[in-house]
Amino acid sequence: MDMALYEGHRFLWPRRSGRDSGRPSVAYCAQTRRGDNRGATVAPDPTHRDNPYLPYLFARGFCITDQRSTWIPPHFRSEQVGRYFVAHDLRTRLACAATVVDGDPWFVCVIGYVVDPIHATDDSGAVAARLLGSLRTSEVRFFDELDELCGRFVVFYRSRGQTAILTDACATRSVFYSTAGPLVLASHFGLAQLHVSARSPRSFRRADGSLSRLGSGYPGLTTPDTNIAILTANALLRLDSRRVERFYPRAPLAPLRPDEGADRIADHFVRQLQVLQQRYRMMLSLTAGVDSRASLSVAHRYRDRLECFTYNTHPAHATDAALARDLTSRLGLPFRLLDIGAAARPELETFRQILAANSYHQHNPWLALECLRVMPSAAIHLRSNLFEIARCFWRNRCPTPEPATALDFARCYQRAMTPEDVDVVAAFEEFTWHTGLDQPQFGYDPYDLFYWEHRMSAWLSQVVIEADPAFDTYMLFNSRRCIEWSLGATLEERKNNTVLRRLITRQWPVLDRWPVNPRVFKSVPPKTMPCDDEKGARPATATEALERLKRAEELLQSARLASAHQEQVMLAHLHEVLADRHAESAAELRRVRDAHTAELRRVRDEHTAELRRVRGEHASGHSRASSDHAALVEQLTGKLAQRDRAIVLAKRDGAALQQRLRGVCELGNELLKQWHEQNVAARRAELARIGLQRQLTYQLGATLLGYLRSPLRWLLLPIGLWRAWRQFVRRRREAGERRPPATQVVSLAPGACLPVRRLLAAQGLTVRIDTSEGDVLRLGGSIQSFSKPSDCGVSLGVVARDAQDAIVPNTEPGFCGFAEPSEQGPVRLRSGWNASFSLELKMPRGAAAAELTFRCASVPPPVRLVLRTISCSPSSR
Repeated sequence: MDMALYEGHRFLWPRRSGRDSGRPSVAYCAQTRRGDNRGATVAPDPTHRDNPYLPYLFARGFCITDQRSTWIPPHFRSEQVGRYFVAHDLRTRLACAATVVDGDPWFVCVIGYVVDPIHATDDSGAVAARLLGSLRTSEVRFFDELDELCGRFVVFYRSRGQTAILTDACATRSVFYSTAGPLVLASHFGLAQLHVSARSPRSFRRADGSLSRLGSGYPGLTTPDTNIAILTANALLRLDSRRVERFYPRAPLAPLRPDEGADRIADHFVRQLQVLQQRYRMMLSLTAGVDSRASLSVAHRYRDRLECFTYNTHPAHATDAALARDLTSRLGLPFRLLDIGAAARPELETFRQILAANSYHQHNPWLALECLRVMPSAAIHLRSNLFEIARCFWRNRCPTPEPATALDFARCYQRAMTPEDVDVVAAFEEFTWHTGLDQPQFGYDPYDLFYWEHRMSAWLSQVVIEADPAFDTYMLFNSRRCIEWSLGATLEERKNNTVLRRLITRQWPVLDRWPVNPRVFKSVPPKTMPCDDEKGARPATATEALERLKRAEELLQSARLASAHQEQVMLAHLHEVLADRHAESAAELRRVRDAHTAELRRVRDEHTAELRRVRGEHASGHSRASSDHAALVEQLTGKLAQRDRAIVLAKRDGAALQQRLRGVCELGNELLKQWHEQNVAARRAELARIGLQRQLTYQLGATLLGYLRSPLRWLLLPIGLWRAWRQFVRRRREAGERRPPATQVVSLAPGACLPVRRLLAAQGLTVRIDTSEGDVLRLGGSIQSFSKPSDCGVSLGVVARDAQDAIVPNTEPGFCGFAEPSEQGPVRLRSGWNASFSLELKMPRGAAAAELTFRCASVPPPVRLVLRTISCSPSSR
């Protein structure tokens, strides 16, 4: 796998060098113009080491996976939220609030820039904490809190064992997710495609097999890859089941007069701008349309932190540029014109590689590059595209039959769509099924919801991504509450754009002097400009001032002449107006009272349901705790019974062991007594032999001395010698009868040790060990020689005997030799010869004792062999 290195940033980014060589490289399906349906159009690889715009790859993006991934850019930071791994660009905010409820981890994670106009803050951590508090109350309260928020963000949260993700009001911060395989959530299609194991390019065909012509964005929830889908506005994605659910609207749309709606929207805008101007320099894109003018009517209050700009990339933009320049120069606002005519620079193609990787829809790459070059770094772009939601966009442009079907939505998406475009119609059928647009939605116009949730999510979000390398984008209208207020007007008022026009007139009426979207723009004459509203206008001359004064006096005189009649008319009209206002106020009070009653009833029902749920959980927890307690008591009772049985067995085994030790002690005493008696008898025999030798020597010496004294006794010497020999033989025979037996039998209990020395005579020594069948005896000991060298052999035999002292039939005696005699003759043993033995014997069936026989086959003179120790350790298998 090749690695691409970028100087200064250390970009180690894998590139695919073959068809099956590792992960895919950054090559995407790029939709370069509207209607492109060519499937997998591979863009140039932006990870080349010579590309200077690599730090802007997936700018301001994020990626969420359930497995730790290494396929993220180096300028991303990876963090763990619960069991998920979140990687985000260093320029993207991430704040998380977490808690544990009944052992289940709950968290709310906000990714992106969010503004809370109610509390006048853009602190993401405080917003996440408030959302988590609302979520603990109920999910409905959590959604109500989300409806007030503005900005470009996504909310990733977990509660009650389920994890979900949702977008801002118009999904301007896009979310792409994998429909199969490992879970992947990403802000960019290319970033999501990096984590999808298998690619499957998508194309849309007609019934005859030809390609369909697409509109803005991809139809429905589709993307250039069949394994990746996009999450649209007003819907959330359950990550465990990957099911899309609608969560807005949740209540019927309340009617609202245009003036009241304009005032509420203006107040909402002012609260947002108060927060924005404290942190950013605001760059307002100004055109000849009414949308940007509505934003300017409120934003002009912060002109010290505001700068307007427009661009000129096409002849159709000339009117926008001329009107914006004239308006800002007359009103004294800072203005910047981005003339992209000379923007065909060599670096544009290099920069387009990054744009092709960031988004599959390229809107205006020249503008994106120019903004990156000349715009301030600490700036935020104020766009005004979302105002079209309140202006009945599709009903003014396309046929809108009732009820709306998937084919009707497809024709709004692309007018040339017919039932023959089966793939596109099927995509919109899936979209309506997932989002519920085929069902009534609390009085909302389905075509307004379709424009809001599809065009803004599938097309505008990709246009906004294009400007992310230069600055972040903010839309004042990106709030469900603002959109709800704008949709409260009647259908005719919304078609005539009454709410926005009232907003402009009530906030900065001087803006009404400029036409809206004229074909050809000419500068506004100074005579039509009010001096009080136009900053920097030419002061009036003395003649103009006198003319104005005369005109005012004439008006005053005419007013005085008709004062009586006008007063009566005015009073009557005022009375009627007050009566109407009173009736409207009473109706409004009744409506508010009914709404408050319904809200109180809903809250009471929610609290009752929550109390029942808590009580049920408490009861289930109590029953579970009782069952656990009973199981624990039963377990402890079993353990106590087991302990009592163990104590009884231990006592019984202790008594048996004590009895066995008593028998061992008695056997040891008996063996010691036998050993003592044998030693005494041997000592006596030795003393008798020594005394006999001494007596015989004395007697022989006396006899010889007598014979020497009397020569006559030499004749009797043979007789004396004969008599002395006879007496020596008789005493030796008597001493031989008092020797210990040649074969000694010793009993040894299992587990005992015979540490005494035993003399092995010519016949040997027999050791008897009491045992039972099935036992395994492990025997060990040593034999040592203490006599002068002689020719002899020593062997050890083991045999099993039954209770009648008979050899067990199914066993044969076995011998283990210690220097046994060979065929050439006996082995010559020396003094100090030592041999050790170690045997293991399994007692056969019917065995009651084991008998060990030590045999010494010696030649005269006898050999002194001593059995030093013998030990026995039985174990039962």
